[in-house]
This record gives sequence, structure tokens and C-alpha cells, in this order.
Amino acid sequence: MLGMNHTALLKNALQGTGFVRRGSAFFRVWGDGVLQVLKFERQRGGRVHDLSVGVFSMYGRLYPEWFTSSGCIPRASIASFIGLRSVDSYLFPNRLTKTDNGQFLYDGFPVMVEPKQWLRDENGEHWKYCFTPEQQVHILTEKVLPWLNDMTSQSLAAKAMYKITPVPNDSLRFDAHLAAGEWIEAAQTMSAILKQHADAQASWKRTFSEDKYAEMVARQEVRDVPLKAAYKMVQEKDEEAISSYLRENYKRNCELAKFCSTAR
Repeated sequence: MLGMNHTALLKNALQGTGFVRRGSAFFRVWGDGVLQVLKFERQRGGRVHDLSVGVFSMYGRLYPEWFTSSGCIPRASIASFIGLRSVDSYLFPNRLTKTDNGQFLYDGFPVMVEPKQWLRDENGEHWKYCFTPEQQVHILTEKVLPWLNDMTSQSLAAKAMYKITPVPNDSLRFDAHLAAGEWIEAAQTMSAILKQHADAQASWKRTFSEDKYAEMVARQEVRDVPLKAAYKMVQEKDEEAISSYLRENYKRNCELAKFCSTAR
């Protein structure tokens, strides 16, 4: 279970920022319908808690559980904002600096380092590092919160989502592009999603029995119905359908986000 010290630490850092606590997660709706989520989450298979960041469009299809502490899906580690994949791994010593008082720094941020815990491969020796919860919150306040504060539009939210998940077929980014009037980008995103699904079906055909393949394709086709409808309305530039789609999503999400929409 997540210790209250992590949650309390994050709560103190977020005072006056508009974030509202729900369980061990923190939410706010910022600018023009940009949902932002912060939460310490335990890394899979590890003992380290990773401060994770999420950005979503209130004009998109968001699930009710995403507005809860146990079901929210912040998708980026705080480590990614300083060019690392994890808050707990190994680094080359030459990527670290050391202050006069013996404190190690990475990218100017304090980090715990254990030179006695190391790995060696063909590229040399790697030292064990770990960002403590306090050090992660320091990165949050110095680097990530200013970035989140500047994220006041759907266009900026779409760019932020790409930073967090740099893939062409991110379904969450489709809605942000659409709400921003970036229809070409929205169409490209949805096209990439449907292509991925088609490629998956081709793979299933080579892998599974005929009956299992037919069953999986049938399920996928049902899930693809709303995606294909969304793709069609963008391709046809159906302004009435697009407006209705965005309006309905926004209205539904505003009900789910009442607890964090009036904090400012």
C-alpha cells in the first residue's frame, strides 16, 4: 500500500496550484479543458515509488475510473522530464556530477547514487541511482509544474501527450487535436490507430486457429465501430457531427470532474 508520506509530500508541494486530492492521486482541470493528473505509483516488480504525470483532453472519451485514485492512468514517469526512463536504474558515472559536500547531481537535480552497486557491460561500468520521493517532487516543482501551468489549450495538450507518449497512434491525442481544430493531425492519428488494428488482425491470422481468429476479429470490429465513425466525420469535415461529439464528451467529463473543476 502506498505510504501516506508520499501522498502528504505531494500534497504539500501542490498547495495553491489548483490540484485536488482524491485518495493518493491529485487532479485538476486547467485552461480550456486540460485534465492533469499526478500520483506516486509503485514500479512493477520494485520497491520504488515513481511520481507519474498524466495529461488528457476533457473533450475526449474518458472513462469514469480514470477520475479515481485507483483507476487513474498518469502515463509518464517524472524521470522522463530529465531524459531518463526510470527513477531507479543505472547510469554511467560520467553522466553524474558531485558537489563539494558529496551530493550527486543529474541534470542539475539531486539524486541518490550507490557506486558500490554497479553493473558492467561492453560499454563500461554503470552505477546504481535512485531519485527519492523528495527529489522527485523537486523535479516536479522546478521543471514539470511550470510545464503543466503553461498547458492552457487543447493544441498544447496534444503536444504534451506526444511528449508523454511519442507514438503516432495515441487515441487520447486524437480528441485534443480535434478540439483544437487540428483536423489533419486528428485524421492522421486515427488512421494510425486503425492501421495498427488491421496489422494486428493480420498477425492473428498467422497465429491463431480459424475459429479463434474469427472470434478476435469480430470483437475488434465491434470496438472499431466508434473509431471508424470518428475517422469518417473528420475525413468528411462534418462540423456538426464533430461539434456534437466534442460537446457530449465535454459535458460527460465535466460531471465526472466536478470535484476538481472548481479549485481555482
